[in-house]
Amino acid sequence: MTATAASHVSKFYADKAQETCENSLLDSVLNFPDLVTQCLSAMITHMESYGLEHVFDLTKYFQSFSTRSHMLLNGNTLSSLEIYHNQTDYTEKGSLFWTLDRTKTKFGRRMLRRWVGRPLVDKRQLEERIAAVEEIKAGKNLKLSRLQELLSKVSYDLEKGLIRIYYSKVITLGTLEIL
Repeated sequence: MTATAASHVSKFYADKAQETCENSLLDSVLNFPDLVTQCLSAMITHMESYGLEHVFDLTKYFQSFSTRSHMLLNGNTLSSLEIYHNQTDYTEKGSLFWTLDRTKTKFGRRMLRRWVGRPLVDKRQLEERIAAVEEIKAGKNLKLSRLQELLSKVSYDLEKGLIRIYYSKVITLGTLEIL
């Protein structure tokens, strides 16, 4: 089974490599573990019956799960662990997010929400994040203290405003800008 799958996948990508003159594509696919090769072969065969095998040409999106920096938690897990809502009355109060949230800005709240819902798995990144949070909590950095002071006075959602500016969603009316 493994040899047949490897042969099928090799032929599929060898043809693509010849068309594009790109051997790195074939090399990367040939280094897949046996079970991944078998699965890929089965998926190619299945998609060929619909004429959609070309979706596997986009190998730049192939990546190992071990390269992920965070966990992907499904909805059932988020609900069972009461990450965003409690199980009693389905409100935010009593959830993990509610317990941790001491943010002062909307964009800070969104960032914390992402952090809580997508926990890091990379130990180095986790330690860097912890060190950054500890530095903020210590409050000994004068520049950071000044930034906190300035941000505490901001009532506008800077992150959304910058995104709107980036995507040219700003309407200018004379000297008044509406975001």
